Amino acid sequence: MLYVVRDSSGAIASVHRGAVDGAEPVAGDDPALAAFLTGDDSDEATRVRAELTRSDAKIVSAFEDVVRVMIARRVLLITDLPDAARQKLCARDELRKQLRNLSGLPEG
Repeated sequence: MLYVVRDSSGAIASVHRGAVDGAEPVAGDDPALAAFLTGDDSDEATRVRAELTRSDAKIVSAFEDVVRVMIARRVLLITDLPDAARQKLCARDELRKQLRNLSGLPEG
């Protein structure tokens, strides 16, 4: 876990491997942390990194939808995919099934 100390404007002033006074935990993929570590802490660079991070989940979902359509239309067989990709798709299917069960939504 990484910890950051911020200045009065909220910008990262220092990064630490352990907790120190005034530090807060930060995710390793935090755009502001990446900007600080690369020395590119301009507001625009931080904004672009944050937007890319937010779009990651959307693009993954879109890619998954494309793969599902290709499988449904038999353009691609699930067995054509590498084991790791198959396992990830199956794991996501299982998570969706659990969520449907928790929310009381019907299958489908």
